[in-house]
Amino acid sequence: MSKKNICVWGDSIVKWHNDDAVGWWVSRLQKYLDERKLPFSVHRFGVSGTYTSTLLLRFEKEASQYQPDIVIFAIGTNDLPILLATHNPMVSLQKFKKNIDSLYQAAYAFTPDIVFVWLPIVDESKTTPIPWAPKSYYMKDVVEYNAVLENFCNSRHVPFVPLLDALRTQDLDDGIHPSPKWHEKIYIAVKDFLIEQKLI
Repeated sequence: MSKKNICVWGDSIVKWHNDDAVGWWVSRLQKYLDERKLPFSVHRFGVSGTYTSTLLLRFEKEASQYQPDIVIFAIGTNDLPILLATHNPMVSLQKFKKNIDSLYQAAYAFTPDIVFVWLPIVDESKTTPIPWAPKSYYMKDVVEYNAVLENFCNSRHVPFVPLLDALRTQDLDDGIHPSPKWHEKIYIAVKDFLIEQKLI
């Protein structure tokens, strides 16, 4: 039996961050499927600093190469920071909504099985501003962008994985990026959701 391709697109949280020893959430999902000999291959397309606009530029080429049967988008964290120079977000709410719709349309050309993962929480004590870039992350923006994502998914009948209730600030390594404990929590949330939706 040929394996189905689960393709995950996102930013540094999908790529990796400080979890090499035990495996980031995407790797944990692959391990779960392999241990149960389920016919799926998980492919990771995480690029640090990616936001919805830049993901749109590379999505079709990467999707064409792997022909996904299931698409998972875990994207948006880099859209919402407030730039200190302009006091504007990297990507406005209106542009974010448009980009999410464009990503959905692009993915639907390959498969109807599309899942969005909510933006995770941030720890404002470490992100206002963040030490390595002139921008700040606020929880109110996380809530607003997730509300846009939820409304879009509901209007399109697209499944989404909510994360706000599953995570705590102590699960974050530097205020944005996850600790190994966080990777475990998001892996469980995504895995259980895919089972619930009968996708795996």
